[in-house]
Amino acid sequence: MKSATTHSRSTGLVWTAAFVMSIGLGCVRRDDVQVRVVYENGANAKPVENFTVFVGANKSWWATISPGESVSVVLPPAGEPPQVSAIYTAAGSKKDWRGPSLPAGAGYAVELRLAPNGALTERHCTRPCSLP
Repeated sequence: MKSATTHSRSTGLVWTAAFVMSIGLGCVRRDDVQVRVVYENGANAKPVENFTVFVGANKSWWATISPGESVSVVLPPAGEPPQVSAIYTAAGSKKDWRGPSLPAGAGYAVELRLAPNGALTERHCTRPCSLP
């Protein structure tokens, strides 16, 4: 028979594990925007600096993204309608990119692809979907 202390401890561990899993697994809402930034590898490509992606008023930032690297973030939409945009520095030149407005009420997967010359292209789809 288990002692009360052992039972309490194992019950506490089960609840702690369930809470931690719910944070990690339940954090994507139906209307969140999943953004992936892919920096293509190229000859003489230098890291992109101070890359900030916005989904309306919400944002995420990376100090550097190296050639061949991929980074991602999930952001809740903000704004009417939320627009995807980015600012960054490529080869010493500041860039400002404005993407599409995403109608409210749906979640999206967005891929931003950085070319070695710093040009940015975008594609997106309504979730559930996948972008290769």
